[in-house]
Amino acid sequence: MERYELKRFITYEQYLILRTRVRALMKTDPYSRPSGDYIVSNLYFDDIYDSAYNEKLDGVRMRNKYRIRSYNGDDSYIVLECKAKQGDRINKRQHRITVETIARLYEGDITCFDEYDSDLCREVSAKMRSSGLTPKVGVIYRREAYTYPICETRVTFDMDLHAASDLRMFGGVAGVPVFSQQRGIMEIKYNDFIPKHIVSVIQSDAPKMALSKYCLCRERLNGGIE
Repeated sequence: MERYELKRFITYEQYLILRTRVRALMKTDPYSRPSGDYIVSNLYFDDIYDSAYNEKLDGVRMRNKYRIRSYNGDDSYIVLECKAKQGDRINKRQHRITVETIARLYEGDITCFDEYDSDLCREVSAKMRSSGLTPKVGVIYRREAYTYPICETRVTFDMDLHAASDLRMFGGVAGVPVFSQQRGIMEIKYNDFIPKHIVSVIQSDAPKMALSKYCLCRERLNGGIE
């Protein structure tokens, strides 16, 4: 199912204000820890041409990104995902994989997804063979998520963004901070429209996000971003 996704850079002060407003109207994601947040760990893939990276920089409207995602360092639930984006519209496909598959991937085994009866896994396997698709960077952040039933509206605050050149998803790998100052990313996802009273509480002069978390983390590991 296609959804819409909007992203804004926010300062720490804006985060505190917006979070207070959102909490008054929306429910905390039921999968959050008692602290009200959770840790998202990602391995982002790219090919030998850095297509995903360069297409984002070039403003290509239709593009795919492949990643592996886990939550709170839990190796019992890991998913391989393809996030397809066209402008502000997104569509996600995913398939659960095992920690043993991750271990094979670390060892450079390009057949590690062949055992799954999944179109997505077959697609990634083919790209690993044909264009050298491989994990490029670890992207880790702390997420607070809030939900509202109308149009499956979801507002998230992603803070403490870290980039990791060590691609191990588990074992306490934290990476390096992407921003020198406390900044975050507010994301709004919805199906057809955002309810008006939700729009009223998320209004901000925060700028639209030009680069993805993947690109930001690649830039940070290349010595960019202050």
